[in-house]
Amino acid sequence: YDERKFPPDVKSYAMVARIMERQARHKEMLARGADARGHSVTARQLYYRAIADYHAAQHSIFEDDNSEKLYLCGRIQACEDRMIALSPTAVERVEIPWEKHSIAGLLYLQPKAAQPAPSLLWANGMDSIRELWPDPLHNWAFERGFNVLVIDGPGQGVSNLRKIRVTDDNWERAGKAAID
Repeated sequence: YDERKFPPDVKSYAMVARIMERQARHKEMLARGADARGHSVTARQLYYRAIADYHAAQHSIFEDDNSEKLYLCGRIQACEDRMIALSPTAVERVEIPWEKHSIAGLLYLQPKAAQPAPSLLWANGMDSIRELWPDPLHNWAFERGFNVLVIDGPGQGVSNLRKIRVTDDNWERAGKAAID
């Protein structure tokens, strides 16, 4: 994790989940305060930062069905819910039927006046989640007139919780299902 920035309190990999959860919880608390006072831009920024920290915390736990990992992923979802609610533009949660599973996604839609608009499928790297990229606060493709669908493909985010693991070719099939 040389390229990742952790607080100085993190002295070993085993400390990542605990320290990052504490940091994320603090940011989420500040976001809720801003949210309650009607400061939606500040709240969205803080929820986004909390999501990033919750992601770093859960990413360090590899065990399936681990209660701490499930809790951290639940906090990501709760922060995402508020970001969607506070978004000045339409953002929809989507479930894409795929083989015997469902792939979770977020669909950023241009205003109805701008429809139809070209659409882009965003495929994140394996260590990312749909809540982080593209940046929901400054989505460069959306800002240029695209609808944007970002998914947690096999081996990512919610797909991991659903035990949809990546293989040599299943991301390709999941991507095709999202496009279709």
